[in-house]
Amino acid sequence: MIVKDSASGKTGEEESEKSPIKESDQKEEGAQIEDKKKKQRRMSSITEKKVKKDRPMTSLELIRQKQDEVDIALFNEKVEQETKVLEQKLENLTSKYQNALSKMVTCELLKGGSQLYTQRRNLHTTIEIRVKVFHGERKCHKFNVSILDQISVVMTLLKAIEGQEMQQYYVTKLVYPMGYLRNLSQVLNETFADQQIPDGAKLVLVGKRSFTWDPNAKGPTINLLNGNLTANKKQEVDYQTVLGSIDISSGVHYWEIKIEKFVELDDIIIGVSQKGIDLN
Repeated sequence: MIVKDSASGKTGEEESEKSPIKESDQKEEGAQIEDKKKKQRRMSSITEKKVKKDRPMTSLELIRQKQDEVDIALFNEKVEQETKVLEQKLENLTSKYQNALSKMVTCELLKGGSQLYTQRRNLHTTIEIRVKVFHGERKCHKFNVSILDQISVVMTLLKAIEGQEMQQYYVTKLVYPMGYLRNLSQVLNETFADQQIPDGAKLVLVGKRSFTWDPNAKGPTINLLNGNLTANKKQEVDYQTVLGSIDISSGVHYWEIKIEKFVELDDIIIGVSQKGIDLN
């Protein structure tokens, strides 16, 4: 329904179309007024700050300012100290790393052609070798040798200590029993590095001794022949004694003796005797 205003002569429809335009204008004007108020408040705040800045500070404000300065100085000092501590730790770590890096060396494995890295302190040019012998007191000897020494150096060192006992062997073997049994006597001209003998290796010296007559333990009238295998009495005297070359302290032993010539008036006694027996 369209209503006509008698005073203006305009219909209600026309009024309704123009009223929204007026409301938008009012909103725009209100926004502009609000912006002006904000600018005025901002300007007044700036002016107030300038006034506060220009005016002398109160004693309380001076105390607070001094306290803030002290707090900031203490904080900066603490930060500086912690920074120095961290820098020192970093320097120490860097030094340790460079020191460890300088000690690292590249080693090429003897088998497989691969490479590994290790420290110099883990590399040895000398190794300790232990050798167990089974004669006499059955001692275990320790020797320090170079990895580039020939294995024969062990036999030389043993002969310097156990020479008298080792002279009785007609067959000797130097054995490395770890892993699998290795007869090192067959490779005496090779080095410990060639045979990959490690530090602290335990070797065993074994041998065979032939039972002969002992030229140092016989009566004066007994003559030894055939490489000390034959004993012959030179003249008709009372009993003369000759001992064997191998000492027996325990166990079961067997030997054979062949009598090639026997004089009816003489007696031959074969047996076991103590070492200090009278040979005449």
